[in-house]
Amino acid sequence: SRRCLPEDPVILAAYCQSFLPAAGTGIKFIDLYNELTNKAIWQGSLVDFVAQLKIAAPILRDKGYLMIMGSAWDTNTIAQLFAIPGFAENIDGIGGHGYTPTAAPALAFYEAIIKLVMAYNAAHGTNIFIMDTEVGLHQGDLAIRAAETTKLWQGRIALAVKYPTITQFAIYFSMFAAPSPPGAPSGILNADGTRNTLMWNAAAAGFGIAA
Repeated sequence: SRRCLPEDPVILAAYCQSFLPAAGTGIKFIDLYNELTNKAIWQGSLVDFVAQLKIAAPILRDKGYLMIMGSAWDTNTIAQLFAIPGFAENIDGIGGHGYTPTAAPALAFYEAIIKLVMAYNAAHGTNIFIMDTEVGLHQGDLAIRAAETTKLWQGRIALAVKYPTITQFAIYFSMFAAPSPPGAPSGILNADGTRNTLMWNAAAAGFGIAA
């Protein structure tokens, strides 16, 4: 799929130029690509990504948007990106996807990102923020999911209190049952195990499957 590969620079620039100014759209953040360590989504290198970012960010920022990096599942990827010239200068927020079966490892991941970005900001005088572009649990047991979801959200609130000098966002919440217990809803689920209709219908339309 073309979406897995770096886009032609001319096409990417034209696409970004086609965006309306952010004011009045209700859209504040643009996430360039998604899950840079997931080969099903992104097959370029991290250097390729930064090259694309350097094209897209100036155009979209000029239109009033804030740029979020294509989210990562590990802090090593984020550290590598910071080492590539042009990355930090063209990014406003760092995205993370902390999908785990229980809350504890996801919270450890988020705290590690917070510390990494805070250290970079302190060393370079930047003001890069944290954006949890997806938050959820890969947990098929609905009872465990409900209990761990509470821990996850309480833990994220606690991290925001613990590190008040860095701005933190979590913009939506989705959970995938993997595997689902017999009779459980499939796809994108809410905390109580019911199907997230809005997200599921959008995913179904995008992948050409029945909602």
